[in-house]
Amino acid sequence: MKRSILTSGLFLALAATPAISEIDCARETESGMEGLYAERFGYEGSGFMAEAYVNPSFNSRDWGSSDRKIAPTSVPELKGFDGFRVVDCRSGRFLAFGNTYANDARLLLEAEALRAKVAARGPLTLDDVRAAGEAAYRGTDVKIIALRETERTCSCISFNNNLSQDD
Repeated sequence: MKRSILTSGLFLALAATPAISEIDCARETESGMEGLYAERFGYEGSGFMAEAYVNPSFNSRDWGSSDRKIAPTSVPELKGFDGFRVVDCRSGRFLAFGNTYANDARLLLEAEALRAKVAARGPLTLDDVRAAGEAAYRGTDVKIIALRETERTCSCISFNNNLSQDD
């Protein structure tokens, strides 16, 4: 079974949900992407994490070179990506917000779609996060991409969030 998600003009096909495997957190990147400065999103126990999410570039010869190369990634829409992501650690699904600053994840918590739920410590969903993002970034060049991890993210592991298949 395939599911399709339409996200800000991007059409992504997601396969049926496979099991989530372990990841080696000693690596510098996860599938060509760096997750940095992870923090809980919402409140402790929400099951959500936010972190800077960047497709790193590097100099191909030395640090003084202007010949920059972008690390390969398995998702074409993430090539050159710079922004943040909000991860539902229970399912592995996440929203990546590109062309914005890593600490903007906190701004989403002030949006009407999330503010009351966070204050009441109510259950959060990615639909809530998407609604907050669409409201916050309406009229800007910020792109929102919906994806799913096939491995436990290091940020979810580091905060001991339990990943289970809650589809």
